[in-house]
Amino acid sequence: MKSDIIQKIYEENLIDYMDRVSMVDRDKEIVKIYLSEKPTYQDLGNRYGISHERIRQILIKFARKAHHYYNEENRLRGNVMTGKDVETKENKSQQTDTAVGNDKCEEKRNANTAYIDGQNLRFGTAKANNPWTVDLRRFRIYLKDKYNVSDAYYFIGAYDPKHQELYNDLQRYGYIVVFREHSESSVSRKKGNVDTDIVFMVMKSIIENTGFDKIILVSGDGDYWRMVDYLISKDRFEKLLAPSKKGISSLYRKRTPDIYRDYLDSESIKSKIQYVPNKKDNSNKKAGSP
Repeated sequence: MKSDIIQKIYEENLIDYMDRVSMVDRDKEIVKIYLSEKPTYQDLGNRYGISHERIRQILIKFARKAHHYYNEENRLRGNVMTGKDVETKENKSQQTDTAVGNDKCEEKRNANTAYIDGQNLRFGTAKANNPWTVDLRRFRIYLKDKYNVSDAYYFIGAYDPKHQELYNDLQRYGYIVVFREHSESSVSRKKGNVDTDIVFMVMKSIIENTGFDKIILVSGDGDYWRMVDYLISKDRFEKLLAPSKKGISSLYRKRTPDIYRDYLDSESIKSKIQYVPNKKDNSNKKAGSP
């Protein structure tokens, strides 16, 4: 099966379609390294802290997506094949198609889940070298398009009726709003501390195997580091999105591989999710945390 997949990639020059294929940056990098260096699945898996089976799945996924563009390009060029040509083509593709033919199930399994520390997101961007605000509507779209996030949990601290408009906006944009429960005496001093809630929900979802593939965590708080490290070791972690490079914990800088970190204040991301005031827009799209 391994040789069939790689043969398909080489025969059709599928690497030429890399920029058009929709995959996360890490998976694209894995494909490029495999084709250029030709390591074993196990060696490459060890390099990224994932299983050899996951490497195989990534190569299959790339082959399927790139093959789609290959076929589409041939169709647009008007290439016509005889019946014999078609039969030969189908025979050559059969093994690869069998490996990737169930991709609808694969896509569903590859849906990721995001957990967002609302307070860390708000203050992390506000205290950046160049303070700015996240447009929560645009951010939800970014998570879906970039990381195939199906469920995005926005942890926002204790419920406060004064912020009902923000809660409504978050739900309308597609977030699942999670409030922190506190005793009445502690609400005022702990209402934004949600780290234990996030860790609990992440581990609960892993144990119960709720049908998602990997975790995206939006926070720069070092309190999550052990959880992140564990998820990476189990190949269940996709990306840490820190609100700012300045505010990320040194634990991630020292102990988490670069491939698992990104920064919302990098220009490539910031330009897609920054809140830009509009006189005609009275909704509360910007990042907020009571």
